[in-house]
Amino acid sequence: MSTATLPAPYSILTLYLCPLDNSGGAYTRTPEELRALLDAFAARGVEEWEVAVIDGDHSRIVDAASRRGLCAEELYALALELEQDDNAAPAICYLLEDCGAHYPTAEELLDHARDLSLFEGTAEDYADSIVDELYNIPSQLRYYIDCEALGRDMSINGDIDTFEYDGRCYVVTNPND
Repeated sequence: MSTATLPAPYSILTLYLCPLDNSGGAYTRTPEELRALLDAFAARGVEEWEVAVIDGDHSRIVDAASRRGLCAEELYALALELEQDDNAAPAICYLLEDCGAHYPTAEELLDHARDLSLFEGTAEDYADSIVDELYNIPSQLRYYIDCEALGRDMSINGDIDTFEYDGRCYVVTNPND
């Protein structure tokens, strides 16, 4: 399991852990607080609890990871990785929200996110870039190519997948990998 060490009082994420025995939950803002809280739960005989993501820069992603079964310690590890590599956020969001895949560790999730090929823009923008890259079409004929229809067809055929993250459109160019 990953453990994140942060300088005090730095907090990347606020979680609320609520024991399922209704004995009263607590907030935790650092991995160290989390470990102490889990030890206190274990001392009381609490074996199960629910995790709620309260706050954090990437709380949308961490909340989705929580719903997909990542344990609280892995959520902190994921949040720390996202702090260090903000570019991974769209790929991780796609894997968690659009694919609905299950990843038992933050490391496994990050590995799959690194394998994802993203293009920032719409399906039409992606089709336009492919036409420009692959074909040397004279400018007089270029206007006869319908990139909107080409992008739509690629999406319908499953060759690409589109999603939005943080107000931006993205195209996954290898959704079947």
